[in-house]
Amino acid sequence: MSEVKKVTKGNYTFTLYVLFFIGFILGMVSSNYYTEAKIISDTLVDYNFGHYLASASTALMSLVLMIAVGRGVLILNGVMKSNVEFIEE
Repeated sequence: MSEVKKVTKGNYTFTLYVLFFIGFILGMVSSNYYTEAKIISDTLVDYNFGHYLASASTALMSLVLMIAVGRGVLILNGVMKSNVEFIEE
């Protein structure tokens, strides 16, 4: 069995905020890549493929981070069990 990690609710919440903002920024970057590929769609196909690939990869990273934030919020509210124990500051 893994050991229980002790952390304050403030530090845990701050970590969730940081993950959320990083995921949000990655989502915006993904949208920019996709928009740029759509704008230059009349030119080279290989160039567009790179933009679509970059858009898909950053969107996937954003999705994974948002799922982690959702799981963290559920753990913070006590809905899910985890090996995290919240201590008082």
